[in-house]
Amino acid sequence: MTAKTRKRDKWDRKDLPKGAEKVEAVREMFDAIAPRYDFVNRLMTFRLDTRWRKRTVSALNLPRGSRVLDLASGTGDLCIELKQTAINQFRWTYHLAC
Repeated sequence: MTAKTRKRDKWDRKDLPKGAEKVEAVREMFDAIAPRYDFVNRLMTFRLDTRWRKRTVSALNLPRGSRVLDLASGTGDLCIELKQTAINQFRWTYHLAC
């Protein structure tokens, strides 16, 4: 975390970071959220997110060995579910902070 973003405890609309500082702030936010994201998501949705993924994979009805590209895969949970059904998955996540 940079010294400038560390000092801020709230953001004002007029004071939002721009350019490289914004990229850094967004990256720091994602890094702070990531370790707890799955746990909080499961807790808040009463595991509905896991049922949604299972239903999604089932609805795709893909034959074994199919290839799936998951753009913005986040934590990769959908790819993990696809892998359990012998679907070849490819993940790509790129955070744009502009």
